[in-house]
Amino acid sequence: AQSTKSDSAHPADQPRVTTVFISSLPRTFTSADVEAFLGGPTQATNISMQIDKAGEFHGRATASMQSASALIAALDKNNTVVDGHHISVHIYKQHAKPVETTVAVRGFAANATNKQIAEIAKPAGTIVRVRRNQSGDTAFVVMHSYGDAVRAEAALNGCVLDECTLDASIVKSGRAATAKQKDAKEASVTSLAPRKVARRPAKKVGVLKTAPAQEPSSASTEAKSNAEFRQLFLGSDSKP
Repeated sequence: AQSTKSDSAHPADQPRVTTVFISSLPRTFTSADVEAFLGGPTQATNISMQIDKAGEFHGRATASMQSASALIAALDKNNTVVDGHHISVHIYKQHAKPVETTVAVRGFAANATNKQIAEIAKPAGTIVRVRRNQSGDTAFVVMHSYGDAVRAEAALNGCVLDECTLDASIVKSGRAATAKQKDAKEASVTSLAPRKVARRPAKKVGVLKTAPAQEPSSASTEAKSNAEFRQLFLGSDSKP
């Protein structure tokens, strides 16, 4: 018993990553089938089957491996053919920070409370908050992660609350659309700027180019000087 305890506590058999992602599984598989494929309950635990909105399994699952040797054995099963399916087994890469996802709920009665809606979504995962829009006809259930939101949507959509059938859907993030609108606005402003700048120098250049027209003033000055000369030296002696 002591040796078993020391072996289980040995750091070499305690992998830092214990979860594997299995895909391309036959759709007839159950969690028990996935567990058996990975070596049984002594090797794999926490089997999570990924299902769609209709509640049907679509060939993907995750599992936690009990030890490093179990993890290696599971990865060795990559590309194994079962019922004509080439099963893929890889290390499950989870996002470091889950992305909060909102589920919009409509169709409830006016006297329904946020607490009642939260109670329905609670089994799906962690609820960050529940809020209403200004008109009060839509509740926004913010879930801790996208996976929680998918499960909450499935739990809320079609659920009957106070004789009212709820309509739930995941809210798509508006950041991308907002960014596109911002870029389009900035692009339109930028495109107008060169036109204004191009017109102003044209007007200034036109005004500046009129300056050389002062050259005839030298001739008029010369004519004026000749007239003065005639008046000074000829005008007093010779009168017409």
